[in-house]
Amino acid sequence: MSALSHTNSNTDGDGHRRPFSLQKRLRWGLWGVLLLVFAILWLAASITIHKLVEHYLVTRLQHDADMLATQLYQRDGQWYLHKQAIGPIYQQPHSGHYFVIEVDRQRISSPSLAGFPLWTPARPQNNPYETLAPAMLEKRPFPEPASQLEPVLVYVKQTTINGHPVRIYVAEDHTPIQRYLYWFDAIFALLALATLAGTAWLTRRLVQRGFDTLSPLEKQLNQHASGRGAFELPEEMPTEIMPLAYALENSLRSQNAQLQRYRHANADLAHALKTPLHIIFQQLDQPALKAHPQIRKPLQQQAERLHALVERQLRSARLAENTWQSNAFSLHEHLPELLDAMGQLYPDIQLAAPAPPPSALWPMEKEDAFELLGTVLDNACKWARSQVMIQWRKDGDSVCLYIDDDGPGVPETQRNALIKRGHRLDENAPGQGLGLAIAEEIVRRYHGRLLFSESPSGGLQVGIELPLNHHP
Repeated sequence: MSALSHTNSNTDGDGHRRPFSLQKRLRWGLWGVLLLVFAILWLAASITIHKLVEHYLVTRLQHDADMLATQLYQRDGQWYLHKQAIGPIYQQPHSGHYFVIEVDRQRISSPSLAGFPLWTPARPQNNPYETLAPAMLEKRPFPEPASQLEPVLVYVKQTTINGHPVRIYVAEDHTPIQRYLYWFDAIFALLALATLAGTAWLTRRLVQRGFDTLSPLEKQLNQHASGRGAFELPEEMPTEIMPLAYALENSLRSQNAQLQRYRHANADLAHALKTPLHIIFQQLDQPALKAHPQIRKPLQQQAERLHALVERQLRSARLAENTWQSNAFSLHEHLPELLDAMGQLYPDIQLAAPAPPPSALWPMEKEDAFELLGTVLDNACKWARSQVMIQWRKDGDSVCLYIDDDGPGVPETQRNALIKRGHRLDENAPGQGLGLAIAEEIVRRYHGRLLFSESPSGGLQVGIELPLNHHP
């Protein structure tokens, strides 16, 4: 079935496409064609050999029948056969070569029949035809097995001699030849199977080598996805996949450019909103509004909330400046940069993180990782008394990052509310209650989990768990 036209055969119960192996399909297809070709060749060769042998036997029987017809004569109303014309093979009893001549109700049999009544139909349906005759002496297991018979091939020649109709039956035991033909069929079949197996192995190797040429492209894609470098087309590629590779490259470039434009637009919008916000704050300080606190207070709160959102967007843009690429976030390379930026924003807080190995990757695009970790670290620094601790651990097919602060912590009954938009546990603390909610949305896009628990230092521990084999 076609993987494109038959959806039911390639989708699971949830409607998702099931992957299939193109290499296996090609192998099985080639093996099926090879098996069909070899079967046709074997059948053609077997039929051809059998027909050639049968034609050779019939031709030899025809020659013997023609020879017997020339040696037949009549004397005193009786028909005779020149004995010198009868070869030794027809004189030896049970030699496997026989003849019978019927003329004028007279029957002349070869001495090799030894009195056995060979079946001689007047009008056989086939010519030559098969019947039974005594087995050859060398094939007999006992000296006198009179009942042992073997199939013989009989050719019938009908002619006229001196106006008398004559029928000459010449027979030959073709069992030895049939046995050799069976051996030929078996040996040819074994050789064909061996050749088929060798050809199948060779085609498998050729198909594998063909798919191996795609390894550089796969390597580039994996390198791009894991953040170890930008995507570049390999120098050598099969011409059949070059259109696909070029389309993939253009798609990645377009996606990266679109994402960069989107982020730059967000930053530009945040910058553009700062001027109107300053005017709003100036108007809020006017005596006319101060005289009406019931009007000024809600306006002041909303303006401060909008100002905090703008500052957050600008801070994210500063953290990600000159670091944008559609690559994964490197804990070894980029986490120290993020910690330095946080250290400048919170100089009184000690940020501690064991140096991760160079191969430690965070399975998330850089900009998303800067926004996520920046948000969580910003929240931890706001509540920490003196220290924030970052730990990294790889656990099977997932990677975990733990951020601990030594602040007052959050009761277990209130931790689930931390990811609710606008929810603030302390209304007097700065912020609008959006940070962890946004962080949870980012983590969910990467099929991960945001976990809250008590820190060993008594504060809040935020755990970020991401699978290594998922992308948004």
